[in-house]
Amino acid sequence: MRDSNIVTIYKGKGDSGDGNSYRGISLLSIVGKVFWRVVLGRLQRLADCVYPEAQCGFRSRRSTIDMVFTVRQLQKCREQRTSLLVAFVDLNKAFDSISRGGLFTALERIGCPPKLLRFIMSFHEDTIGVVVFNGITSDPFPIRRGVRQGRVLAPTLFGILFSLILCETFGRDQHGIHLHTRSDGKLFKISFLKTKRNRESLFIDRLLFADSSILKLQRMLDNFSPACSLFSMSINPIKTVVSQDVLAIE
Repeated sequence: MRDSNIVTIYKGKGDSGDGNSYRGISLLSIVGKVFWRVVLGRLQRLADCVYPEAQCGFRSRRSTIDMVFTVRQLQKCREQRTSLLVAFVDLNKAFDSISRGGLFTALERIGCPPKLLRFIMSFHEDTIGVVVFNGITSDPFPIRRGVRQGRVLAPTLFGILFSLILCETFGRDQHGIHLHTRSDGKLFKISFLKTKRNRESLFIDRLLFADSSILKLQRMLDNFSPACSLFSMSINPIKTVVSQDVLAIE
């Protein structure tokens, strides 16, 4: 179960002759799928304890709809005449570049049982892969980084690590957009409005940062980049975009 036959899937965009336009998917035997599905059940309980509220990917009763709702709430900044700046952050080959040593340390840090941790480590140590393309198989090569896409554990392992990266990024800082909301039907009693802070929105490795201050938003990005570097990941500067919607307040 350590070794992988890797097939490539075209992402649907970019030059079809460029290897960066393809995603490598590791194939797994039926027995391996059953075994790691059992392991995933135990790991998922740990993951749910460390995931931030903003994480909507690969979680029970969560989907992209939750992310869309969160972003829709940010649009209330226009109604409340609040400045809004948003950074859409993309990572370079996030799943494939993770430091496995950092991943194992993260699992230990969140209280992963030693036996479960040993299973996961054995799955990622001394791994060998071959690429299968058009019926041709490449020479075997070692795989020393990343979680393998196509395996049931990969999204959860990445989600746990990403949660710790965000903890490292924010620390005790209270950045974010403060929105006034209420849900008891008394829409016109302004004194009863409560403040809800939106800071980030996540779907696995898709990330959005929001703040009303350009300096605070820049500080988030400045903190996020070295936090990613601790686990051998990096921001893709080409696909990372900052959108500004500054409203004049009379």
